[in-house]
Amino acid sequence: MEKCTSVGFLLKGTLRMTKILSTGKEFVLRNLTSGEMYGELICFAENTYPCWIVATEKSIIFEIPTESMFTLLQKNPFLRAFMKSLSEKSLHLTNTIELLSLKKVNQKLAYCLLLYSEREGLSSFKLEVSVTDLAAQLGSSREAVSRALSELENLGYIKREGAKVIILHHAELENMLI
Repeated sequence: MEKCTSVGFLLKGTLRMTKILSTGKEFVLRNLTSGEMYGELICFAENTYPCWIVATEKSIIFEIPTESMFTLLQKNPFLRAFMKSLSEKSLHLTNTIELLSLKKVNQKLAYCLLLYSEREGLSSFKLEVSVTDLAAQLGSSREAVSRALSELENLGYIKREGAKVIILHHAELENMLI
């Protein structure tokens, strides 16, 4: 969860890109081998790594700081803005793919609520979209999303106060994703 400030090149060894849930369960997103690059998209978004990068054997990496990458890509403000936009879109697409891989509406809703919480860095946040818009984001109907919100609240995983959502049990929401 550190801020990504460089592009990494794996010169030797293997790395595993993984998400570790608060329950201790691990999702392996990707395995990297010698010659592969990481952080090339997220470094331009000035965001934190969305996962852990773990060496699975003795490895050698080489990192180029983001500012040096910009110098290498020429000092062009348009190119810098373009790369930042590309990075942000890539992050959005990654989140969308993760969301679409979930089958049930309550899983998609749990993922979305956890994502909002992570972005805010808080367990409570204002849901900035209507239930209708949220349903569209989740590829579901307004009624199904309303039922799923009520179900999560009845289970005691969340609490709603108008547009405000309070996550009471992160681990239980994460368990729904498995």
